[in-house]
Amino acid sequence: MSTVGKVLTVLVILPALGWLFLASKVAEWNRSWGKQSEKLAKNIETTREQADQSEIRIAQLKREIDQLLRQKDDQVTGRRTLLSALLRSEGNLKETIDRYQLQQASMQTGVEASRRRLEVNNQELAETRKNVTDAQAELARLKEDNARTRSQLAELRRSFETTLAENRQLVERAQAAATASPASSSSSRDRRIAR
Repeated sequence: MSTVGKVLTVLVILPALGWLFLASKVAEWNRSWGKQSEKLAKNIETTREQADQSEIRIAQLKREIDQLLRQKDDQVTGRRTLLSALLRSEGNLKETIDRYQLQQASMQTGVEASRRRLEVNNQELAETRKNVTDAQAELARLKEDNARTRSQLAELRRSFETTLAENRQLVERAQAAATASPASSSSSRDRRIAR
């Protein structure tokens, strides 16, 4: 094989190896993004499930608070009845009032604790909804990045195929020139060197 043939062979093989390496890196990068997209989708689903559970828990807490308030109203009514009966019996009045005041304080503490839990759950629900929105925005951005990357990959493939076809034509011309007579190949080689 002539020197020109060897040089052309090297010039064809090196870019081909480079393109193959780039194509494998792009494919690896696409797989990585695909895994991240799946992971984000799972996180979004988990967050949705947690949000649904939080909403169920909030509804339960509201029912419990309503029940506690009804119980409190019932107890207040009962206390008023008892208070009027206790007013009639002066000996037991102070003792009974103290006992019911303690019970009322305990009930109010329970109601306040329930209200605080409700506020905390509302805050957690708001945070969860924000996280879902953020995750959806990130997923949309990743999808756009993936689409751009796929477009670039397709463009690189087209460019590679075009370059490969051109290189094959050059190799065929070089082989055709190499098979020509030695005098014509040396004169053509001199013309190439002169260029």
